[in-house]
Amino acid sequence: MQSADFEEDLYKNWFRRPTLFVACAWFLLATAGLAVLRLGLSELALLLRQARLRDIRGWTGPAADTLYQLGVLAFPAAWYAARHPGVEQAMRLRAPHPLVAAHAVVLGAAGVALSMCLSAWWTLLIESAGGAPQGGTAAPSTPAGLAQALLVSALLPAVCEELMFRGGIMGAWERRGSNRALAVSSLMFAALHGSVEGLPVQLVMGFALGYVSLRSGSLWACAIVHASFNAGALVLSYLLNGRAIVNIYAIMASGEALGLFVADTVASTALFALMLVWLKRVCERLKLGGPQLSQPDGAPLGPPELVVLTAGILTAAIRYMEDILAICGVL
Repeated sequence: MQSADFEEDLYKNWFRRPTLFVACAWFLLATAGLAVLRLGLSELALLLRQARLRDIRGWTGPAADTLYQLGVLAFPAAWYAARHPGVEQAMRLRAPHPLVAAHAVVLGAAGVALSMCLSAWWTLLIESAGGAPQGGTAAPSTPAGLAQALLVSALLPAVCEELMFRGGIMGAWERRGSNRALAVSSLMFAALHGSVEGLPVQLVMGFALGYVSLRSGSLWACAIVHASFNAGALVLSYLLNGRAIVNIYAIMASGEALGLFVADTVASTALFALMLVWLKRVCERLKLGGPQLSQPDGAPLGPPELVVLTAGILTAAIRYMEDILAICGVL
């Protein structure tokens, strides 16, 4: 039996987590922040060029991405945690068990195989509907470029995005229950990217990352999965000169070895699902995870939360609309 003091401490720590208004505000900040930073740095580059001081056009993109990850995503959640003692329990800011950390590395690598299959099928569906997929970001072509990409596009997002989404936003929505928090944070994580082509992978990985955090009781466990997934995708793209998805899609479109690819899709999906089940059993055996609120708050969102959440959804919708118009050849 747990003592009354333990229950009281749990209750106090639970409600030190971010409020739903804060979580909605963070989501709006996340969806709008990158566009604002890129616009601001582009204007600065134009002013510097006109004044003949310095040409920084080649740096605006990487600089905006780095400032966005550190300043817009990581800083608000880290600042909130530093200013609210006890919230580290709600945000699961604890080191993962070594066995879980090792499992997280393998799970991220398995996610790469699954994502390649999902992306290829989704690309085929988009083209069959008359769209023209735009493709992802360019693959690094040199060892130095790969090292930079691993830092900026793998490690940095793994830490910063997890602090914001699985730490702050999912932690806040757990007031409504862990299952709802997992669903909402996964949807918000996918919406953050504003990419139609990446939507299936982002939804699947968003759910998996939240699931790992809930089961392991450690935000850093899902950050390891995230970093392993991003790094695996980058290294594979580098080794194949960015043609991994293109080659798979060409096989599907031509009908060559299509049956083999279907089997590969089934196998990669089954492997990823089994690894999540195995993670659950490992965490249960190690008695990891965290406390759950027995009676989640079921009150409807108030006007302030609804206004801010709607603004975030509309901002994400604009980005999706731009992506859809590009796929349709309008932009």
